[in-house]
Amino acid sequence: MQKTYTRLKEFSIQWVLNNFGKPGGKMLVGVSGENYSIKKGSARYILFKEKGLACVTCGRIANKCFLELPLRETVPHFNFYIVENGLETLFTKDHIIPKSKGGKNCQENYQPMCQKCNNKKDSKIL
Repeated sequence: MQKTYTRLKEFSIQWVLNNFGKPGGKMLVGVSGENYSIKKGSARYILFKEKGLACVTCGRIANKCFLELPLRETVPHFNFYIVENGLETLFTKDHIIPKSKGGKNCQENYQPMCQKCNNKKDSKIL
C-alpha cells in the first residue's frame, strides 16, 4: 500500500544523515515558519546512515531527500528517493527475513531497498 505524503521541503541527504540516525532525542526542524520535532533515532535513519542509500537489489542510489508529512498524521519524517528521468522511487527499510517468516525488527535484519524492488520481493527471502 502506497502512502500519500505532503512534501514540506527538500533537504541535503548529507545534512539529514549528519543530524539524524543517532539513538535518542528529537530535533526541531523549521519549514516556512513552522517548527517540527523530528525523532533523531528512527530505525530507517540509522539503517541509511549505517548501510548507505544503495538498493541491495538493483544498486540504484537515493539522490533526493524530502521532509514529508504522511496523510492523516501530524509528525513529518524524512524520505529518501531515487529520482531518474523525472520519476521518483521511495527508499524503504526492508526486512531481510520478512516478519511473516519470523524476522525480527532489528538493525541486523534491515537492508536499504527501493520501493520497486521491495514490491517485487514481497515476503520472499532473497
